[in-house]
Amino acid sequence: MTLAMLFGVLQPAVGMNEVRAEEGTVSEQNEVGVKYEALPKEPMKTSATASSYQDSAQWGDGNASLAFDGDVNKGWHSQYDSKTGPHWIQWSLGGVHNIGRIAYQVKGTGANGRFKEIKVEVKNGEADWQTVKEETLADVGQGGSCNIDFDAVEATDVKITIKSSYNTYESGVLASAGELEVYKVVQEVPQGTVNAKINGVEVGGESLSDVITKSGVTDEITSIEFV
Repeated sequence: MTLAMLFGVLQPAVGMNEVRAEEGTVSEQNEVGVKYEALPKEPMKTSATASSYQDSAQWGDGNASLAFDGDVNKGWHSQYDSKTGPHWIQWSLGGVHNIGRIAYQVKGTGANGRFKEIKVEVKNGEADWQTVKEETLADVGQGGSCNIDFDAVEATDVKITIKSSYNTYESGVLASAGELEVYKVVQEVPQGTVNAKINGVEVGGESLSDVITKSGVTDEITSIEFV
């Protein structure tokens, strides 16, 4: 089998591999080959707490659990009169998970307290909080969403501190979240890396031809499996 023929056969296999991933439990993949799976929200909803919350429900605003209820038109909002900040919201994951992404969605109703300058901290059990991300988010507007990505870390609890916010009708620092979602890392594949079994020999390389060369297979290639 020639190398040219081999490439012709293999290209569809790459596509098939991607389809299988999409049909499984993998929810998202970022541009550098990290694949994610959303964690169940129920443990987060029942454990969520915040620095303050608006206790007289208006515009769907309320306590921290509303950031995990699946309804973007209801959400956590810091107390309206507390405009100095910073504000924070924290929750438990219901166990130890290797996480690497938080998805933040702005409430579909109301437009104050959209996250701007944030700090993300995690802890594992009784260990101290550790900072995994500090970032200034873009203003995605009412009902908009964005991902907060960081290096994969084992964690049981997550905390987001909001240092500043985008507001439409108020000044000062407020905080609100329509929905928050945490993703565990299920696979990390560095960009430009190919892993495959050539005639049963597992090899990694920068390209398909590099993998074939490193496999040391000199006879006819009878099987290729991407891993």
